[in-house]
Amino acid sequence: MLQELGTLLKDTSKNNVGLALRWEAGLCEMERLFALCDSLKHDENDDKILENLFTNNDEKDYVKFWTKSVNDIIQENAKDFVEVYEINSGIVSVRLRKGDGGYLSFKELKAVYQQMTLSPNPCYLGQPVDVAQTFGIVRIAFGTATLRLLIEDSLNGTDKVYQDDLRFVKKLADIVKEKFF
Repeated sequence: MLQELGTLLKDTSKNNVGLALRWEAGLCEMERLFALCDSLKHDENDDKILENLFTNNDEKDYVKFWTKSVNDIIQENAKDFVEVYEINSGIVSVRLRKGDGGYLSFKELKAVYQQMTLSPNPCYLGQPVDVAQTFGIVRIAFGTATLRLLIEDSLNGTDKVYQDDLRFVKKLADIVKEKFF
């Protein structure tokens, strides 16, 4: 399978290197998550964390916890520049405000996306999506890395995920404020 993938990636008429890289990154992160879960299986004190991963109890649902946290961060730190457009499971879609009261277009969002991802301290978000004639959105997504880090925060009594999301939202708001207000 991997040899076939390598052959396809060399064929520029068929390859999608970006897709392949996202899959590779996702698989690597899943391996890290599984290794963490395996290590918890051997520690009786941490069994509860593993149990909580696979329940439908809202109090223990990491995805709902995370989406609420991101929404709260936006409301408390960036509501003049960042607006939650939609929350779908583990994806928070946001539109970005302009100083004139409108929202950033797809083209303008591409410039924000580049600045977020190509800066010395990059913040990764979903590529811009054109959802209406007058505006687009960008997405903040929950993934296996977020889940793994939330588990580690639970184990260590830290809030690294919250701090990272706060840095992300503030950086997004700062770019919008600087370029479009």
